[in-house]
Amino acid sequence: LFALFPVVETVFTPVAVALRSVPIIALIPVLILAFGRGLGGVVVITAIVTFFPTLANTRSGLERVPGDAMLLLRSYDSSRLSTLWRLQLPATLPAIFASARIAAPTAVLAATLAEWLATGDGLGYYIVVSRVYSDYTGLWAGAAVLTAVSLVFYSLVSVAERAVLARFAPTQLA
Repeated sequence: LFALFPVVETVFTPVAVALRSVPIIALIPVLILAFGRGLGGVVVITAIVTFFPTLANTRSGLERVPGDAMLLLRSYDSSRLSTLWRLQLPATLPAIFASARIAAPTAVLAATLAEWLATGDGLGYYIVVSRVYSDYTGLWAGAAVLTAVSLVFYSLVSVAERAVLARFAPTQLA
């Protein structure tokens, strides 16, 4: 939407920056009230934590699309949607996947934080309880599981990146 309609970017960028500027730990009580202590609240908290870096990287990728290629499509009277689909999206795929590789472990961390502060369930809560009871074996086991899950998600994004770039933007493969 930001690429297709500049007014959307103008209106929502300050909102995104403001939302990201507030410490998530201060937002969590409000989000719990709005979305509950269950999965909905965890998803919203995770989305807020991962959204702004993804938005910034994707927007930066869209700005790096070659100007000559944009000019060529405009000279052929290509629509905004067609230009986005045929040129901008394939050229931005590396930035999108870089964002996804950053967002995957960040999402695990955000979900863990949300579990700890909002749900009273899950691995985040288990780690906090383990610390309170000085169960350092349990605490480190929880940390090891979180690290392994983060690595798996990072690796899955990397595999998906190679497959998508090979198919849709072979010149973008690193």
